[in-house]
Amino acid sequence: DDGQLGDETTNSRVVPTPVSTPPDAGGIQMVAAGASHSLALGVNDRVYAWGSNFHGQIGVTARSPEKVETPQEVSLPTDAYPVQAVAAGSSHSVALGGNGQIYAWGYNAFGQLGLGNKSQTVSTPTVVELPERVQSWKSIDAAGNTTLATSTSGVVYQWGERYTDDFMNIISETSPTKVLMNPSNDTQ
Repeated sequence: DDGQLGDETTNSRVVPTPVSTPPDAGGIQMVAAGASHSLALGVNDRVYAWGSNFHGQIGVTARSPEKVETPQEVSLPTDAYPVQAVAAGSSHSVALGGNGQIYAWGYNAFGQLGLGNKSQTVSTPTVVELPERVQSWKSIDAAGNTTLATSTSGVVYQWGERYTDDFMNIISETSPTKVLMNPSNDTQ
């Protein structure tokens, strides 16, 4: 009820309802849904966001308006285009630029933006620094307070909230950390 349906209202719907697609988008090639915001990647390779902007996850320069009921273009650096993918966590957003860089914005209390800190809110897309030995990214995903990415060499990285190996504690990684896919035989 924060406008995340993109139908120019904050009403709940029980049947599928078309999103008000921006005319310059040329159609939509990818979507992602957070807890109360949505993202779309237009055919024009531009990112659009709508819904709750309480934590800056819409990517406008300020947290006002708090609710955005129609898709708004997210302003990314020029070298990010053409954008390759978008992903949404609960209250954060990420985009994979054509330059192989990841841009993140929104809620960051668990380090899920990958900026090396836990600043509460970042409302403008910010580059996630590449870890040592990573030249660029090839895919992204996000869920809850976590972000995942795969490097072009096929190594998976995670940052944000995660459980310890025994699932007893939650810890936060504030920058991309390699995921050990086979801990007993990790050679990368």
